[in-house]
Amino acid sequence: MVEAGLNRQDLGKLILAACFVTDLGTVWPVAAAFRLPRKERTYTTLLMATGLTFGSIAALFGLTHGLIDKTQHTELVTVVLLSAFVPTLIAQQLFRPAIVDTEEEEALGEEGLSIIHPGGRSGSHPH
Repeated sequence: MVEAGLNRQDLGKLILAACFVTDLGTVWPVAAAFRLPRKERTYTTLLMATGLTFGSIAALFGLTHGLIDKTQHTELVTVVLLSAFVPTLIAQQLFRPAIVDTEEEEALGEEGLSIIHPGGRSGSHPH
């Protein structure tokens, strides 16, 4: 890879980007098929885009079969862990869906909901 102009850091970034693109191309359409709203679809896609199991097993397979050395294994596992951490962090910070306690909503009624959700909630129905 060095001859092609890619150093190890660039290769790690390339692998990380490939993981994200692949996951976006598979999870996003499935979430859309289930008619999840855009924010929840993005949240679900980012959380499902971790690839921890496959990446860890693939790296270990390569190490135990002599396909990669210990340094390469360490780099691959680092990329796998980052590919899980980064999307999860983004999902939690930017796309976390609001948690709605239906029992609390029913107990409060419409008047109580106006306190919790000023301006009303779209899609709410009268009780």
